[in-house]
Order: sequence, then C-alpha cells, then structure tokens
Amino acid sequence: MVMKSPQHLTHKPIISVNDYDQIDGQYFRNTDARALSIGCSTWDKNQISLKIWRKPGERWSRQSEELPIHRCLDLAILFLASLKKDKNLPYPTCSLQLTIDNEDLFDEIRSFYENSENKKHIDARLNELRNLLNEWYKREVYIIPDYDTLRESLGYDEYDTINPDVLETEQGLAIDSIEIEEDNTFEIPEGYQGQIESDQEFFRLIEFDENQFFKEPIEDRLSSGRYIIEGDCIRKIEEDIDMDWN
Repeated sequence: MVMKSPQHLTHKPIISVNDYDQIDGQYFRNTDARALSIGCSTWDKNQISLKIWRKPGERWSRQSEELPIHRCLDLAILFLASLKKDKNLPYPTCSLQLTIDNEDLFDEIRSFYENSENKKHIDARLNELRNLLNEWYKREVYIIPDYDTLRESLGYDEYDTINPDVLETEQGLAIDSIEIEEDNTFEIPEGYQGQIESDQEFFRLIEFDENQFFKEPIEDRLSSGRYIIEGDCIRKIEEDIDMDWN
C-alpha cells in the first residue's frame, strides 16, 4: 500500500514524494518519515512550504517538520559551507556568516560526511542537486578575441589603420564558447576576453581591508586567465594564493 501525504490537514500538498520511507538514505525502511511534500503552507495559504510527514503509528505526528523554502535552502548551504570552512581562516564561506560554537567538535561534521555509508547517500543527493542547478542556471562562458589578437588574425600589424566597424563586426563573428568544468572552473585563453551568460547574477570579490571583502557586480568582460565560480562569485585563480571563499 502506497503511503501518501495526507490531503486533509492544514498543509496542502501540491507535489509529493510518497513512500519516502523506502528511500530515506541510511534510514531506509527504518523511519517514521513517510512522505515529503511541497504545497500551501500551514500558516498562510498564499505561501509555499516544504514538509516532512512523520507517521510513527496510526496517526500523522505533530512532530512533522514544515519549513519555508528559503530556510530549507539555508540549511543545505549551512551544511556545505561547514564542510568547506577552515576554522583557522577568516574568509567567509557563504553569506550566512557562520559562527563556530564548539571548536572541539568542529571536525565531527567532516568526519560524519566522510564516513563511507553517510557519504554514499549524501553525495548521490549533492550530485543530483548540482545537475538540477546547472540545468536551471544554464551557464556558458563566451570568449571574444581582443582587438590586438583579432587584428593579427586578419593580417594587420599595429601600424595599420582599420575601420572600427569592421573590427567590431569581425569580433562578433569570432565569438566562441568554452565549457565550465565539473569543479566550476574555466579558463579564458590569452588574447581573449570572457563573458558569462547565465540567468544568475555574478559578482567579484574586492578586498578593501585585510581580510575584509565586498561584492562588486561584474559589468565588464573578464580578462584572460583561469577562474572559479564559488556561489554567486567569480574569482581569478592565482597560482600563489589558495583561498576558500564565496
């Protein structure tokens, strides 16, 4: 018998994952979490929320968790940022401004993740989440030759006079695209500029004081070099710097 999310309670499911107890990670077939749903929230029918439906016995439990969408996402960000965080470095790992409450237990988070059984279930979900995000934010990096590179490719030297309209037309025809790699890095070749195309707005981090940064919208093209996308920020990878920030 399929265990469906209830339709008669105050949270009104729109889409459900039924029989969730059959796929609940390491708690597979040993859990009271019987369904997941997204639907109209308990507190406001005009708000959308996510709910875990618990049923330890014959009745749906009042312990069933219901959260607004942004809080569910913030919890996922908290987990991933905690894995990336280095307690010895002051650089931010996410916009949530993490605070370490117990340094003695700090390494327990990564140890839990690296346990083979836990890692198997978590990585499967992270990979699916990454694929969905990549599909949602269809990202491409277009590379455009700079004027010097374009002029040389057309057979002109630096002393030749070229109609700017011709250069602009040829530059448009020479636009190509490069792939963003699985580790969220990409490289713009020497003599080219890059422009990322995405529904998401990206920023670059600017250091204005020691260990203090602010975000600046990327409004111009990126110069040649290797870059990494971290959250909503794009930074250039310097060979002599190893920082971890978002």
